[in-house]
Amino acid sequence: MAVGLKIALSAKPMMADLVHWHAQDLRDNADLPLSFRASAAHQASSFAIHSWVKTFDEPHPEQAAIALLQGLEIGADEIARKTSMSSFSEVIRDAGQERKHAALYWACLGGQDGNSCS
Repeated sequence: MAVGLKIALSAKPMMADLVHWHAQDLRDNADLPLSFRASAAHQASSFAIHSWVKTFDEPHPEQAAIALLQGLEIGADEIARKTSMSSFSEVIRDAGQERKHAALYWACLGGQDGNSCS
């Protein structure tokens, strides 16, 4: 029986939350710990940049761990490549996701004057 491992990596510039909170007059959120950004009720959600699937015929824990690390490395390289050539708002727009990720898209557009979402 084949078993699969799926890796999906999402990213967002840290400044996107600050711009988003400022626009919603939730400036106090900026004083909360960074862990708050992962589960905040009022946040610009991250954007899925990389998805990777690996299938095993006879999986072993060591194979799964190696595949996970490989997938993370591939994903991190893809995120770095995409965001080094374009601003984050352009990455979202080029993927056709500016409506689905409107808060993040507009927060990045608003933050670009200071290169915060580059």
